[in-house]
Amino acid sequence: MKYDAISFVPERPFRAETSGIEFDTDRYCLSLDGAITLHLKTSYLNQFLSDTAPEQRQIRKWYFYTTHLNCLYLLLDSFVLRDLQLSYFNLEEITTQNTNVVSENGMSTFPRSHIHVPQISPPQQSLPVPNSLLDLLNQAFNDLTLEFERIHVLSELAKSLAAYKSADFTTSLVLAWFLLERFIEARWTHYLETENREFEHGQKRINADRRKTLNDHRSYPVSAKLQILELAGKISFKQFFDLDILRDKRNEIVHPKRRDNSSSVTQGGSENCGLAFELLQQFIEAEFDLQIPLNKGYSFLGVFERQ
Repeated sequence: MKYDAISFVPERPFRAETSGIEFDTDRYCLSLDGAITLHLKTSYLNQFLSDTAPEQRQIRKWYFYTTHLNCLYLLLDSFVLRDLQLSYFNLEEITTQNTNVVSENGMSTFPRSHIHVPQISPPQQSLPVPNSLLDLLNQAFNDLTLEFERIHVLSELAKSLAAYKSADFTTSLVLAWFLLERFIEARWTHYLETENREFEHGQKRINADRRKTLNDHRSYPVSAKLQILELAGKISFKQFFDLDILRDKRNEIVHPKRRDNSSSVTQGGSENCGLAFELLQQFIEAEFDLQIPLNKGYSFLGVFERQ
């Protein structure tokens, strides 16, 4: 790659069907060949950094890079599952601790260069990923970069799924619920917009004061919004029912009522997370026009019990 970039090497090796393929757009340059290597172009990155204090720019740049990389890793994992019918990657969260800065000559230019970088296995031991799959992945990623909020959503979904795969069901569910609340709020906002109209003399049905009340979380908590959205046909009854269950489970985690509450929270944890993932897939398909199957295989070995 002709740019300085951030690179992540998955635990399980893969390689592009044709070596050396890069995707160069007006917003980024991307390589998917043994590693996920990404360069965000200055004009694109500055959209997010224009109001950032100089001492915070480096931290913010890392945030945007890891957010984009987590999105990319989730897409790669999902597209391999969808197109190759393989649950291959052990998805993990990408952070500053498992990435490297690489320059044009491939050498690390970051102080973490002394940390061992996993070597990519020989081609015959790596999963060959067809060029057609990588093209589709790049098209999806390019579309997502038109709206950073969508990159953020898939990045947070990757973190939730990574926690699930390591059996940290409480963290997984809380992260998933944050995303579900985001979609609920989006449906609520859209509902208010569709119900708003102008009467005679220019009077609006939902003026600024009424909108402020309707968006007040104490007057209209999530539970009330779900009730109204279902009655208005903005979500299905099953979605309402499932979301209400998950809302209760999330509240049990965040607001425990007794010390022994952990056992009730962890029981059925994987099922609750699975339900949250199903709902997120539905919302993502509806709002992002993106079908994203999730590889929910665990990333750990079994525990042996002594007899």
